[in-house]
Amino acid sequence: MSDEKSNETAVVKGYKVFDPDWTCDPTCINAKQYTCPGRFEEDLEPIITKQGMHFCKTLTFCFNYYEFDPAKKVAEVAAYGDISEDGNLVCTNKLEIIRELSWYEVLDLVNEGKYCTGFNNSGDCNTGHHNKGSYNSGNDNSGNCNVGDGNRGYGNTGCKNAGNWNAGSYNSGNSNTGDGNVGENNSGDENSGHSNTGNKNFGNRNTGCQNIGNQNTGDKNMGYSNVGNDNAGNLNTGNFNLGNANTGIGNAGNNNTGDWNKSDWNTGCFNTEDQPLMMFFNKPYRITLDEWRRSKAYKILLTMPMLTFGDGELEKLEDEQKYNGTRKEPMWVYDYNRTKDEESIPAIAYVRLQWWNNLSDRDKNVIRNIPNFDEEIFLKCICS
Repeated sequence: MSDEKSNETAVVKGYKVFDPDWTCDPTCINAKQYTCPGRFEEDLEPIITKQGMHFCKTLTFCFNYYEFDPAKKVAEVAAYGDISEDGNLVCTNKLEIIRELSWYEVLDLVNEGKYCTGFNNSGDCNTGHHNKGSYNSGNDNSGNCNVGDGNRGYGNTGCKNAGNWNAGSYNSGNSNTGDGNVGENNSGDENSGHSNTGNKNFGNRNTGCQNIGNQNTGDKNMGYSNVGNDNAGNLNTGNFNLGNANTGIGNAGNNNTGDWNKSDWNTGCFNTEDQPLMMFFNKPYRITLDEWRRSKAYKILLTMPMLTFGDGELEKLEDEQKYNGTRKEPMWVYDYNRTKDEESIPAIAYVRLQWWNNLSDRDKNVIRNIPNFDEEIFLKCICS
């Protein structure tokens, strides 16, 4: 050490980190003792990482070699002798320790922002390291108000989330709760889609695990709106159904009610053909549902008015009689062309009676030829 002042001009200035006793050797093998302030010389040629006294041009770079710890001593330094440089790292044989920095000064120098606890933060009020944004708690976050590490976005809690307001880790999207979700508002793990509850669902609004599709409730369903497990198709209720709108177990087909049916429209178990028996007007008749759906009478009935809003006279409703979305009472029509007695008839009954009266005689006869036709039952069913 040399206490003599020199007229030499500092070649490079920077920062150096020391252990609490002012020794310095990152390898802890051959620690060199320093004092602050002080001037030190070594009779050697400085060689980066091999020999000489080392320091960094920027303080942040120093903590690539030392733990970021308030117990460490940090000082401003200057090189006056020969130097060897490698980017931010400097090595010299003549080093002056100018002054010690307080830890608050350290925090200001290693962060771009205010009130940060950590280093290399860009923003304000961060706790941790390498955050870009404000109010982050953790490391390597980009955004604001993240808690954890490696988040990209806002308000995430966990690690390596990309998006906003996720709670968990490795989520991509927004408002997910769990890990590894892709999408939004998922609750669980490894869901892909939106508003799933469970794990490994692919689609939207599934409840359960490993569903592929939408609005399934259960596990391992493929399709949409299935309730149960291992269904492939749509609108099934039960388990292991293959097809659509089955209720039961192990059906392969459509619209079956029962178990292990292998065709369509069955009620029962172990059927392989469509059942040819249906009830018409409270009496049995041998016809399949598919045959009925292909009949001319069925097609005429599809022209019958349904209960809708915004069509003609249905727009004229008294306020206290409107269907408000919460009550299932009939909708009543206010029509100046109707008699006082007719005004008490439910709207749907009134317009359907008009539809029946306006049908051609040929179409009426087609309907009257429906098996077991009973006009009293017919009018009761369509006007209820």
